Amino acid sequence: VPARTLAEFIAHARANPGRMSFGSVGAGSGGHLAMSDIMARAGIELVHVPYRGFPEATLDLVAGRIQAMVVIAAGVLPQVREGRVRALAVTSAARIPQAPDVPTLAEAGMPNAASYAWIGLIAPASMPADRVARLSAEARRGLTDPQTKARMEAVGFEVVASSPAEFAAFMAAESERWGGMIRRLGIRVDG
Repeated sequence: VPARTLAEFIAHARANPGRMSFGSVGAGSGGHLAMSDIMARAGIELVHVPYRGFPEATLDLVAGRIQAMVVIAAGVLPQVREGRVRALAVTSAARIPQAPDVPTLAEAGMPNAASYAWIGLIAPASMPADRVARLSAEARRGLTDPQTKARMEAVGFEVVASSPAEFAAFMAAESERWGGMIRRLGIRVDG
């Protein structure tokens, strides 16, 4: 793919309908949904190729068997740094420190399209409030430890040590956003 920018990638996809594909770790995964959102916004269609994991998809991306992938930064930064793949945009609202020259989707001409692959700590709804508070405090203490935070950020993670209420609100907003898109685009787990 000769594209060096997101706009060039979109133009290339429009000029080559049905001949470009993207990989993900499966139907309904974050990468699949984020790319489906990008395609809908850009008015392009790429063939979805689901993989069992990031390593297999990344190998096929490097080899040129697929032409695109939305993947967590930690999963592809080494290949970007080695020049084996080209990062066209990050899906976060702001540029990431690990790839400061890579524009955000908004900067690349696709506003309000930020998406995140996130990891959170959850517990059964029946867990007593005092235990939730203690678990949350310990998790935040660990995540904000300077050495831990630096190591996580070095490989591409953005550390957010939120409260249980903030995390619950974030999860509800994510569910509403992606659920609506899944229904609107007719995305099915089996396809």
